[in-house]
Amino acid sequence: MKDAAPVELLFHEKPCYAQMRLFGEQAYIHIPHKKRRKLDDWEVEGHAVMFFGNRKGWLFYLPSSKSLMTSVWGEFPKSSATCREIQQWFLTWKPVLVEQRRKMNISFIVNRTILGDFNNEETVEAQDRTASVL
Repeated sequence: MKDAAPVELLFHEKPCYAQMRLFGEQAYIHIPHKKRRKLDDWEVEGHAVMFFGNRKGWLFYLPSSKSLMTSVWGEFPKSSATCREIQQWFLTWKPVLVEQRRKMNISFIVNRTILGDFNNEETVEAQDRTASVL
């Protein structure tokens, strides 16, 4: 289980990395002839939102109509990440531990301050004296 992706641990099946795309990646979605008129565009620009693992196709966001569309036909002209890069990201992704989250909390940082400690002030004064001599 050491080399298992979080998706694999959750759903107990190995994901198909060849079909995955980065969230928001630009794509051109083919519109079937039944859903368009004679002079309408054959493709529309969209952004990848989600890949359906249990069936073929993606969920796309279409900025022109501000809507979502599912389609099997998506062409990704500027593929920013290769299949191997996506696989490496899934394998190296680690959730933030509770202890790390607690240390990033502002109340933890405020509680760690020590009142009456002037060591930093003395260091700054020593640096100022050195700078004035130069």
